[in-house]
Amino acid sequence: MKVESTKSTDESTKKSYTYNAERVLGSGSFGVVYQAVVVETGESVAIKKVFQDKRYKNRELQIMKELRHPNVVELKHAFYTSGDKPGETYLNENNGVGPLHKWLVNILS
Repeated sequence: MKVESTKSTDESTKKSYTYNAERVLGSGSFGVVYQAVVVETGESVAIKKVFQDKRYKNRELQIMKELRHPNVVELKHAFYTSGDKPGETYLNENNGVGPLHKWLVNILS
């Protein structure tokens, strides 16, 4: 699975962003987290790519848009991409960089 040169548009600001995935930071049952760079700004971000299973109601995006807590990395931007198979959809969340992301990068480097 790749998240390379992914273009997306932020609906709130109508700005378009391109992300280049540099490496996988982690993976689990629900998806993969990539370290990526925003091409337009050079900013390092974490992109969480989650499969959207049509059999379940996926509320993660709704929750992340509303969630504000000092121990949770804030959602900056989200977009959808198609998978390799017909009908596959992935939610991609740009969760920016917080203390946990910086710690993970240092540990995994």
